[in-house]
Amino acid sequence: MARGLEIYAAEGYNVSGFKIKRFYMRRIVFVLSILCAVVGAGGFAARAVKAVDIATGDLIKASQAAVYYYGSDGGRYCFPNDKIFFTWYNNFSGVKTVTEAGLAAIPLRGNVTYKPGVKMVKIASAPRVYAVDRGGVLRWVASEEAASALYGADWKTEVHDIDVALFVNYKIGSNIIYASDFDRAAVTSGAINISVSVGLAGGTWLPVAPSVIPVAAPASPAINAPATAIPGIFFTFNWSAQSNATNYTVQRFSRSSFTNPVAVYSGPNTSASDTIWSPQYYRVRAENDAGISAWSPIVSVGITYR
Repeated sequence: MARGLEIYAAEGYNVSGFKIKRFYMRRIVFVLSILCAVVGAGGFAARAVKAVDIATGDLIKASQAAVYYYGSDGGRYCFPNDKIFFTWYNNFSGVKTVTEAGLAAIPLRGNVTYKPGVKMVKIASAPRVYAVDRGGVLRWVASEEAASALYGADWKTEVHDIDVALFVNYKIGSNIIYASDFDRAAVTSGAINISVSVGLAGGTWLPVAPSVIPVAAPASPAINAPATAIPGIFFTFNWSAQSNATNYTVQRFSRSSFTNPVAVYSGPNTSASDTIWSPQYYRVRAENDAGISAWSPIVSVGITYR
């Protein structure tokens, strides 16, 4: 009975009833972290992207080389290395560039795993060889006969080493004893995108609305306020709306130094009401996910009596 398919970087090991005469797996070492590593994009020229361009299934990056998949759950998934990337895509031509702040606004949910059925994998420090099934499930290929039937006579060239730090991204499934235990073609064709492969949104392809990712912080607003107000009586003032702004913050203080300002309003609207008992100074700023504007020019509101 064969004990299973294992690969050793040495000559003369008797493995699963057959002998590997000479086979050395070259380990390609990547500098990476557990959740994200740099993908060698080869210096491709990516175009700048507007907010409306980012949609489910897009490949995105910021100023660094790391490339991410934008999932149907609204999160981003990192490609730990280019070997994994190229099981899903042929080149980097579809990668879109967003701002650092825009990228940071998208939660990092995890790593992309190998596309199911495309390659077999193993850990550099261990000899077992696995086929990659749906959902990042690793299934030990238990014989050379099964490996050859599924991946061809040169199956050894279809084996990639994965760093032990990335092994936590996968789950262990049932063994593949016979080739009939694993429908490689169906598994690969069924992985129509990464969202489906890793089971996002219940494993169903659910397009979501484009993510609004501003490309720059908004400009500074301008306040329009009355010159005077009656003590104790509410008055209304407003400010200019700024493109891509999602929030405005209004402050007032009794001196133009604003050393200890009072918060008057914070929200998406462009007007607010206030009541004062002495002359006050006002300022406002706008913000979005890309940054915060400078404070507006200060305006003063004096006191008048009936």
